[in-house]
Amino acid sequence: MSAQIIDPQRYKKTTRKEVEKKKKNNKIRYSTKKKKENDLKYKKEKLDKIKKEKKRLDKKKAIKEENSYTNVKKKKVYIPTFLKVCIVIVIIVGIGFLSRKIVSFENMPILSVFSNKDTKVELENDYTLKLGISKLDTTDVLKSKNIVLNELNLLASNQLVKINKKYELEYVLAEKIEKVSNKEYLVYLKGNLNKGFECVANSVQKITENKDNNIYYKNIANIKEVVKENNYIRFSLKEDDPYFIYRLDFPLGENTIDELYQINTKNDSKINFLRTNSDSTLKNITLTNYTDTDDMVKDFRDDKIDVFFASSDSIMQLIGKHEYNIKKYRDGENLFLFGNKNSELFKLTEVRKALAYSIKREDIIKEVNNSFSELIDLPFIYSDVKYKYDIYGAENELLSNGWKKENGIYVKEINGTKRKLELYILVNDEDSTKKKVAENIKKMAEKVGIKIHINKVKKEDFENNLKDKKYDIILADVYINQYPDIRFLNEYININENTNNAFEAVNNSKSKEELEKNVASLQDVLSSEIACIGILARNSNMVYQKYITGFDYTSYMMIFNDLKNIGKIVKKEN
Repeated sequence: MSAQIIDPQRYKKTTRKEVEKKKKNNKIRYSTKKKKENDLKYKKEKLDKIKKEKKRLDKKKAIKEENSYTNVKKKKVYIPTFLKVCIVIVIIVGIGFLSRKIVSFENMPILSVFSNKDTKVELENDYTLKLGISKLDTTDVLKSKNIVLNELNLLASNQLVKINKKYELEYVLAEKIEKVSNKEYLVYLKGNLNKGFECVANSVQKITENKDNNIYYKNIANIKEVVKENNYIRFSLKEDDPYFIYRLDFPLGENTIDELYQINTKNDSKINFLRTNSDSTLKNITLTNYTDTDDMVKDFRDDKIDVFFASSDSIMQLIGKHEYNIKKYRDGENLFLFGNKNSELFKLTEVRKALAYSIKREDIIKEVNNSFSELIDLPFIYSDVKYKYDIYGAENELLSNGWKKENGIYVKEINGTKRKLELYILVNDEDSTKKKVAENIKKMAEKVGIKIHINKVKKEDFENNLKDKKYDIILADVYINQYPDIRFLNEYININENTNNAFEAVNNSKSKEELEKNVASLQDVLSSEIACIGILARNSNMVYQKYITGFDYTSYMMIFNDLKNIGKIVKKEN
């Protein structure tokens, strides 16, 4: 096979001169091409630069125009003095007119109120509020110890004084109260003294006749004599009672002076309160006693009752998927941690504070009963004091007072003897709740470096150990009512000179105002001294329908505290 020539010009002969000429022409063409590319690139860059400059100038011009407009706006406008005076007068007249409108609105008998969601709602006028209660002891208001029925009884009977959440006394039928001594009190009445005295005397007699069956018997049991003198009623007591003014909130019998409601029907299963002198939209309040809890909850689901009261998870589970509102209120039962004031360790302030800091009570409540328990700090049912959980605070309190940690436990030399921070807690072995709480306190305190020994004893031995002071700390159930009198706990909470002085100030109060002030000071001292540590307050649920409102301020024996705002919400048509 012969070879094939691909490019016939490849081996063509040429002269040197033609080669040089060809190279020169190629070089010129390249240079011309490069120049054109550079020219195009330059023109493009120049055009971009012009565009940017134009954009900058436009922006500058816009800013200048805006500033110019602002400056024009900022120019002061001259207003004559006469015109200024007229404007002020118009504003004042407008405010006065608006104020009169507001006052007029507040005095309207048909109420508009605010619900829990801060939404303005209208209440249905002349509504019958239907309450249900399970296994009520009796519908006889003179013998019942149920706090719901007793509060309703106050609406139907009136009283000399009321107590608010700050333990301040509000006069109702009493106009003024003078303290002669801790055994003599003078009460001046509003209105007719003769009628008022008869009402008070009869109420004291009826409560006395029923004695312990009546929830208010303890209030008046110390009364020796009630006498009308001049323009006041004199109360003489058997024994000293510096808190007696607070006990004058007992009900003054049925159908008496200026009551808000009257009891107009009553039988073994139902009691009805009829509006007589109230601006409430509730014409009737009925309380039905159910012997069977299931029937009560069924009636609630069927909208036959508006409100019922529950104190167990089993009752709440019966409600099922029915929508409802719920409000918790304390029922008076509480669990406290008290100390032996003669204990060499507990009487040290830093030990009490460190112990309080180390207990996370929220976790204890979750384990005991989260549904029907809440925190309480002092044996004042309305106390706003809040002890906090703070491990670092606990350790700092001990370290700053000379304690040192050895092998996980704090130690300190006291009266020449090296002492470990070990506390013995006394617990009734038959009380499963207290044992559970004690175990939690032990674990929490030992995380800080406070050793806790739990002494579980039988009931009979418990009483002996309590009497012989064979403990450092103790868990105790305490029933607290609406009064600030806690002298029955004096053995446990009057732990040093500071608390003793606070108690003495209350005892020596000379007037209503001074008593209120000293009660508040006592609360502050008990808190600062950590005289006791509240663990939990047991509470109940008030369950009410979605269309019922007004229970925002519920508390112990103050369920109907905001009566004028309680009622059924008027349903608006779309």
